[in-house]
Amino acid sequence: MLQYQRVKYTMELITLAYENQGKSIRDQLDSCLNQLPEGERLQRVLAVLDTAGELDECVTELVWESWDYLKAHRLWQYQYLTLEALQDAIGYETSLKTLLERHEILTARKQREARGIYKNWGKHPHESLPAHICPPRFSDSFLRALHQLSRECSLNQAMTLLGDKISQRQLRSRNAWTRASEPYALRGDILEVLNQQRLLKSQMVEDE
Repeated sequence: MLQYQRVKYTMELITLAYENQGKSIRDQLDSCLNQLPEGERLQRVLAVLDTAGELDECVTELVWESWDYLKAHRLWQYQYLTLEALQDAIGYETSLKTLLERHEILTARKQREARGIYKNWGKHPHESLPAHICPPRFSDSFLRALHQLSRECSLNQAMTLLGDKISQRQLRSRNAWTRASEPYALRGDILEVLNQQRLLKSQMVEDE
């Protein structure tokens, strides 16, 4: 199943949980899954687990951009005298501020990883990966792994090894509900290539 479909399924479960707040999330899962064959139940649960990190990062970005939009267009003035009055009304200090700060920390970390990749390969992350294996989003963990790989080998070598690793993963994958079937590079692919390169260098040192 493609990334969009996995995320869509997870969002459907979240929507159900909010629409039926008198019912626990566990009860919601039981209602949605218990009538399905065990194999399909496993696949759907894996789909939720697979998208958790992506959705968490996406939600914090959405919150930050929404808050920035509100400030840029001074939307608070249609209902509140000041921005501070709006902040008090929505409990900014106790909830929203933490999310905004988390996004800013995450953004700074991603920019740092991207700069490191550019320093080593002379290209930004989205330029480094060929279009057919470029992921739809560059997560923090993906960029961190790619930065580590950029320290270990050249761009051309890395892309050749990464392309081979993606092909091997797709051949092994039998579960279309998980990310293993995706045609683009995953963090796991990069880590496997990275570990292979480090092992190879270690063996070369031992042989000397």
